[in-house]
Amino acid sequence: MDQHLLLVILMSFLPPKLTVNPLVIRERDSVTLNCQTPSSVSVDHCQFFTLRGQTLRDSSCLQTLTGTELLVADHQRLPAKVEVTCFYTVKLGEVNSPSPHSETLSISINSLLQPKLTLNSMMITETDSVTLNCQTPSTVPVTQCYFYFVRGKPSQRFSCLKTLTGSELLMLSLQNVPAEVEVTCFYLSTYQSPESHMLSITIQPPRPKLTMTTSLITEDESVTLNCQTPSSVSVLDCFFYSVREQSSRRISCVKTLTGAELLKMTHQNSPAEVEIKCYYTVKLKGGQYQSPDSKISSITIRSRQPQLIINTSLITETDSVTLKCQTPSSVSVYQCHFHIVNGGNFSDVCLQTLTGTELLNMAHQSPPAEVKVTCVYTVKLRELNFPSPYSEAHTLTIHLTDTATQMSSTTSICTLTSADKSMNPTSSDSNTDSEKLKDQKHQNEDSETYHVYVTIPEEPAESVLKNTMYSFLQAH
Repeated sequence: MDQHLLLVILMSFLPPKLTVNPLVIRERDSVTLNCQTPSSVSVDHCQFFTLRGQTLRDSSCLQTLTGTELLVADHQRLPAKVEVTCFYTVKLGEVNSPSPHSETLSISINSLLQPKLTLNSMMITETDSVTLNCQTPSTVPVTQCYFYFVRGKPSQRFSCLKTLTGSELLMLSLQNVPAEVEVTCFYLSTYQSPESHMLSITIQPPRPKLTMTTSLITEDESVTLNCQTPSSVSVLDCFFYSVREQSSRRISCVKTLTGAELLKMTHQNSPAEVEIKCYYTVKLKGGQYQSPDSKISSITIRSRQPQLIINTSLITETDSVTLKCQTPSSVSVYQCHFHIVNGGNFSDVCLQTLTGTELLNMAHQSPPAEVKVTCVYTVKLRELNFPSPYSEAHTLTIHLTDTATQMSSTTSICTLTSADKSMNPTSSDSNTDSEKLKDQKHQNEDSETYHVYVTIPEEPAESVLKNTMYSFLQAH
């Protein structure tokens, strides 16, 4: 009855799980053996032994042995394959009851050198590529290597120098982005070499794209920043940060900011060139994962608009006008420039006095004319001149200096008096000489003199030739 009960108890024990790391070693290398026992039993000790019947160290369920120790224990020479299993014992009264045996694992021991695995990048996206280089000893003429992706498919045979995309790595390791892919490599030369050291490749979500509605604003104007994230990922937050400050700020993925806010965020003063990047975060296994940075986008923030002040808007050719480009007191002005619409720029000073003739020459116009003028100033920043916005345009009207003088070449002048009958078409030739003389004397005493200007174009039109026009009747 007691023997039957003992058999039932023994049959109820679960077998342990044996793990070996690594599976291929050299004589001087070490291997770790772990006889993992069920948590439901109180284990007295563990025992490892080879299939040849040789017992390894006992007592501890976790042991580390060298290749030499395994060869000696199993009475083998290089190259060799040592097959190991384990069991544990449970003390039942005065009896140590053994568990069923674990599965058998094979440890290869040879003289082949371990390869060296290198990567040209430790962090990529799905569309980026990484080159894996399994560097084998120069004494071993192999061109094909085996790459083992932890948590993934069985080892894959590739060229010892292999380039893979992030998407291919995800497929080989049976993972989704974002992920960390652990990889080792080995080679075959009659026997399998030891595995290389393990390296990890981080595969990030796709890079966002940063767009802006404009790249040139003033402090009072606004720009909309859009950190465009891929539709394939669930985004938690977007972050914008200044390249200069390297400090991020969590805001909406689409955000409108004024020039003044950008300057405050980046601790700069206008004029300034603000370089911005963005990234986003996604949730992964209860934590947050950061995307790669977007490419840098630059916004130029100009100083405020100047004010153009003129002391008069109506002059002649010989008159002068004073132009003042009034700049903000908050900026250190390098130069001012006045600009004539449809003309050129002039002056390096912010206060300028010009004659009407000078303005006409610069505007390539003749009097009478309207000349539109604006102004702009520059601020020197890092050896560069940053221009402000243009001021509002002002119109200067420039007349002829002396209308009568200017018109003399094209105007015939007749002098009449109000008593001049010779020009009067209603006068009669029947008046007597004495009456004419008397009337002449009387009229001369009260007469007023008038000039009549007859405008004659230099190239008169046909209609003008038929009708003489009188203008500018002026009393003297």
